[in-house]
Order: sequence, then C-alpha cells, then structure tokens
Amino acid sequence: VTVQLGGTPEQRDGLNDRVLEDYEAEVTVMPRIGVSFPVTDRALFFASYNVVSQRPSENALATIQDYAGANSGQSRINNANLRPEKTTSYEIGFRQRLGERAAFTLPGFYRTQENKVTLRNVENAFPSEYTTFASEDFTTTKGAEFEFELRRTNNVQFRANYTLSFAEGTGSDSNTATIIAWRGVLFPNTLDPLAFDQRHTINTTLDYRLEEGEGPMIGGVHPFGGFGFNLLGQFGSGTPYTQLTADAFTPIGVST
Repeated sequence: VTVQLGGTPEQRDGLNDRVLEDYEAEVTVMPRIGVSFPVTDRALFFASYNVVSQRPSENALATIQDYAGANSGQSRINNANLRPEKTTSYEIGFRQRLGERAAFTLPGFYRTQENKVTLRNVENAFPSEYTTFASEDFTTTKGAEFEFELRRTNNVQFRANYTLSFAEGTGSDSNTATIIAWRGVLFPNTLDPLAFDQRHTINTTLDYRLEEGEGPMIGGVHPFGGFGFNLLGQFGSGTPYTQLTADAFTPIGVST
C-alpha cells in the first residue's frame, strides 16, 4: 500500500485495547479408561485409553508492554492465547506369569500430542512484523515394549524393559521452527523424526538384599544383615541424527 500510494503509515491513537482480543476459555474432557480380561489364572489381556491436558508451560505470558516493544526492534513476542496441549494415549497388551515369582508383559502403545507450541511469523503487522508462538505442532509416538520381572528370589530382585519406539511430528519443541519462522504463512508441515526419537531403549534393575540375620557371622553377629546394593543399566540406540564434522560448516552457511 505504501509503495503504490506513497506516504508512510502513521499510528493515530497509540496502542490500545481495540487491537487485542479476549482469551477464549477452553474446556477439555480427560477420560481415563482401563480394562483387563483374565484369560487364565496366569495370563490376562489389558487395554487403556487416556487423555491428559495441560496449560502451556512456556511462552504464554504477554503484557501490553511486550507489544509496545515490537516497535523498538523486539521481534519475538509471547502469545497469551495459546491452547492447552493435549496428549491422547492408547495401549493394549498381554501379561503372563512364569512360575510363582516371574512374569513378562508385552504392551503396544500409540500416543498423539496436539496443540504443541511452535513459532509463527506475523506479516503486515503494524508498526512492524513480528514472530510469536502458536499452538500448531503435533507429534505421534508408537511402539511396543517387553518387560520381564522377577520377584525377590534368593535375595535377588530383577527387572528388565525393552522398548521399540517411533516418534515423528512437525516439531520437537517450541524452537524447532526458529530458522524457518521468516517464511511467514508458507510453513512445511511435514512429518520428521523428533529430537526424542530413539528406536531401541533398554533399562535394567538388579537389586540384592540380605535380610536381618543373614550373611556371614562375625563375632557372634551378622554385621551385613539388612545390607544390599542396587545396579541400574541403561542402553539406547537408533537416533536419526549423525553429528557433522567441523568441515561441514562454512563461513557462509554457519548461520543457517
């Protein structure tokens, strides 16, 4: 408009409440349903459906001074109209007892996250364009687990869990789109591996405990009665990222 007609835009009345809108209250229903069906006295099927929601934990506080500061070069403004993030989870599985003290569990899961916070650019804003946060991103996580549990036997308790997981979405966190926020309304809405996508995860716990009165006797007493130790093991592989060497960054491309 200024190019075709000439002149410059002028702010008449200053920043006032006419340029702002009221926050619209949002009601979120969060059902949690779980069922189990015993097949025998040693095995059962189970399933669950959960919806949880939370208010945005970041970038949700914006004051009138934040908008006024946009004219002084501030390019990123929080958004007080962010929507609650919602996570919907589905799970179905099978549990089998092995003997009197051991059991294994085999669940499969599917999880979606909606209204995740991301960056968006506001074009043609007066007195200057600015970048703000919006509830636009979503993620999906799916996979299966295998868990083995051994109740305390001969002073030993053991638990091992293996998870096969696939996580993808339009953004891992609120700053994922930092580099492309300048694209305005033309945002690539493709699914990509997320920052927390990890194909294989293994966690193990080994706990050894002596009961009172157990252990070697020294001087007529059991000094190690009640003593124990705990070992934790963690293993993970299959992240979709490969570290670049220093030669991959040139003076021209380092900023992007």
